[in-house]
Amino acid sequence: MHLLQFEEQYLDDVRDLIKITRKDNLAKINYISAETKKFSQHPKLRKLRGSVFSVNKGSYRCIYRAMDKFDNLVIKDASMGNFDACIEKLDGMMILPYVINQEVYFSSRYSFDSDPVKEASEYGEQYKEFILKAYLNRIYLTFELISLTSFIKVFYAPSDYGLYLVASQDENGKPYPLEKVEGKIYVTNGKQKVLVPKFVKTAKIFSYQDPLSINALVNSFDGREFEGVVVYKDGKPYKIKSDSYMYIGSSQKAFIQDICTSIFTDSYKDELDDVGIYHEIKKEWISFKEHTDSLIERTKDFSSKAEIAEWIKEHNFPKHYHLMYYQFEGRNDDVKHIIRSSFVRYMIEKFSTQN
Repeated sequence: MHLLQFEEQYLDDVRDLIKITRKDNLAKINYISAETKKFSQHPKLRKLRGSVFSVNKGSYRCIYRAMDKFDNLVIKDASMGNFDACIEKLDGMMILPYVINQEVYFSSRYSFDSDPVKEASEYGEQYKEFILKAYLNRIYLTFELISLTSFIKVFYAPSDYGLYLVASQDENGKPYPLEKVEGKIYVTNGKQKVLVPKFVKTAKIFSYQDPLSINALVNSFDGREFEGVVVYKDGKPYKIKSDSYMYIGSSQKAFIQDICTSIFTDSYKDELDDVGIYHEIKKEWISFKEHTDSLIERTKDFSSKAEIAEWIKEHNFPKHYHLMYYQFEGRNDDVKHIIRSSFVRYMIEKFSTQN
């Protein structure tokens, strides 16, 4: 049966490979495995990437189409020939609008009402007329949310935060690149075109077409500055990511560790200057360092490690107070390690709690 409308049993063979999110009579279906072999075994998974469905008595009907999954590409030489289009790949959260009774709403791949979706809805309020016009021409749009809440690896300045149009797709989920003609940008489904208003933020459109120039462009940036591009060849899209970007860990833990290290080593100054969370962690570090400096000074008041242990136990002080043992013995490198590792753990716990 056609993907845009199917019965519940259509999903039976991929139940363990998908996640279904529901809201009232709506549903989003997403694959949860990134293993290549899963997509070979179950081609339908490529099409289950966050489209919005209306559900009635076990019947699913797609009301707004997300683009199909597409693959990464590694450029090795120029033998593959020129590409048709080259668009910036923004490093944020995919945002998919949808339309019900001529009203425009927003969603992410997995959610209808998460905090990032609410943030995207605020940014996208003025986009609604454009989204509806595209929808009436059977052009479905994909956006990317760039903000602190959608952070993955790239550091964007707060002045760059917003909702960016990155591509359009037809009713079958086939993606189309943004088209730039005489300074104007259009979205398309391969048949109709709609002009993108100037106030709509868009991903950058590059003029590069040959593989080696595109590869040089992508790898001219640090991984914290730029993720990569999406290229199109013969109507098929591919992701090309920089080597530096791929090397960086993508977890929140890795992010916090990276920022803490930049503070400890006084590096990444330019890249992090406009990143709000960097300044928040740096402020916490100054406070934490003053606190641990006071512990180091307090060590002089004790005549033995046993006295220090008794004092810590009596007041039920946290684990990092044990640095006083090493300070008492003059083991400065161990003291430094405890201070830094304790601070990183404290920041990871703090931001995990906030999120």
